[in-house]
Amino acid sequence: MERGGKIMNAGLRPAWPALVFLLVALVMLGADALNGSAVHDIDDIARRLQIADLLQDGNWHDPDWPFLSMPEPYASPWSRLVDLPYVLITWALEPVLGPQAAFAAARFVVPLLWLIAYAGLAAQLIRHILGDQPGLPAMAAAAVASLFAVIEFMPDRVDHHNVQIVLLLAACLGIVSRHRHAGILLGLASVLSIAVGLECVPYIALALSGVAVNAAFAPQSGMPRKLLLCGLTLLAATLPTGLLLSGPTLFQTHCDALSAPWALALMAGGLVAAGAPPVWSLFSLTHPVPRLGILVFGGGLALAALWLAFPECHAGPYGMINETARTFWISNVIQEKGPAGAFARGEHLLVAIFLTLLAMTLAAWMNPPARRAPVLILLLMATLGTLLSAWQMRNFKFPAALLPLFLPLFLARARAGNGVRLGLSVLVPPALLLAGFAVLVKPESRTLSLVDYMEGDACRDADLTSLSDLPPSRIMAPMGLSLTLARHISETGSGHSVAALPFHRAAPGMKRMFETFVLTDASQRRDALAPFDLLAVCTLPDTGNAPDQAPLFAALSSGRDWPGLQEIPQDPESRFRLFRIDHDTVE
Repeated sequence: MERGGKIMNAGLRPAWPALVFLLVALVMLGADALNGSAVHDIDDIARRLQIADLLQDGNWHDPDWPFLSMPEPYASPWSRLVDLPYVLITWALEPVLGPQAAFAAARFVVPLLWLIAYAGLAAQLIRHILGDQPGLPAMAAAAVASLFAVIEFMPDRVDHHNVQIVLLLAACLGIVSRHRHAGILLGLASVLSIAVGLECVPYIALALSGVAVNAAFAPQSGMPRKLLLCGLTLLAATLPTGLLLSGPTLFQTHCDALSAPWALALMAGGLVAAGAPPVWSLFSLTHPVPRLGILVFGGGLALAALWLAFPECHAGPYGMINETARTFWISNVIQEKGPAGAFARGEHLLVAIFLTLLAMTLAAWMNPPARRAPVLILLLMATLGTLLSAWQMRNFKFPAALLPLFLPLFLARARAGNGVRLGLSVLVPPALLLAGFAVLVKPESRTLSLVDYMEGDACRDADLTSLSDLPPSRIMAPMGLSLTLARHISETGSGHSVAALPFHRAAPGMKRMFETFVLTDASQRRDALAPFDLLAVCTLPDTGNAPDQAPLFAALSSGRDWPGLQEIPQDPESRFRLFRIDHDTVE
């Protein structure tokens, strides 16, 4: 009977734990949707517009957004790999549902398909970390602990973070799996992850480095073969993947997307990974020191060459953000700050997320079995995520997916004894950190400024029908309203464009927008407005802010006029105001 039970459990091994994880995740998503807290941020909206543009023109390798003109064209760094399933499902359903309904159905279905992949990978990784089949309660607990990653799979969340989470877990499976071809999975997941976005570059770099070091120390294990296959995959897959997804821009230099610097980095890493094991074998190197020396020499040479070849990338992927955009935009984005900054601003949810990550990190390190070499690499990657979140809270999604994988092992150890001591060891440090924030971090009594209103008021209730009666024009508007205008332009195909949206590559448009609405120099304002035809704002109730914070915005949003701006009549009940710009007289 026991033998039969083991056989049955082996047959169900991947299915039941993954199904439990999936069902718990679906319940959490449903509860989140029912209570109205589901998050759809600017990235989701803009990605939706990008996919809609692809569906309309079918130009796979055209990254330009037609609804955004700074006045230079805006070339999106976002990968077509994320767009592809939405396009395919929309095409498949369009004959039955029509284009709009088919696209809406695709936006509902695709995140859930990625969630299925996420659940399957999470179950496999937990089994490798635990060294045994996980119990169903432990899987349910791991799913609950993954809440802050699971919410990235909410239907209609079309941003790329859910894809990145799946690819990151696929890379992790390539690390811990004993399958003879696991190195191919690691290499392919690494290439695709960087093609989707650069947020996971630190984790991929640590993963590849960890496998290389493990291969150097364990010549008789399967790691040297895994390193070799991973390197060959990086060499073989980078160019075809880049050309398929990016086209000719692969050979250009873009520090914030898969292009020449990152393609060469992947291939250089592949050359080192694929070349080291044959060299070790050729010279019969079994001691870890010379084996590591070859890796360090090859890796150092590759890094030095890349550093010298691409000096424009030394400032990082955000190097193109000008000082005006940095001052008025990104310096105020709360997710660009750490948990202390979030605490000062009263962002209690972000603080709670970080404290939860810290507790899970401590719990993961308290399990000696988690320090087996391949699993240790995963643990280091998860810990790196917590450290990156301590620097900038926008990084929390990835440790939120990795750390819960260690929870079943921690629960098993707690059940075996000393559960109270382990629990206190996990909970006391976050509590002390919270107390430290309360004592040392001074709360910011920050009130909304006029710049905040410019970014936050999307004026979604505006009647924009008058735009359809005007020829295609470039419109200067605050960023919040620009988002609403961009959606309207995409849906109506009116041919208009806006000056700026809150993305780093749109910094030139943001500079013009802030010079128009916020700064006081009339000559700067005229220069900023020179390429634009129309100006739009939404009226606001009295905010109590001093008008000198943003003179032009203060005047127009309060219903007053401005020299050189000729108002186009709108519905008297509408908050929307639209002006023609007289470039000769505007002040």
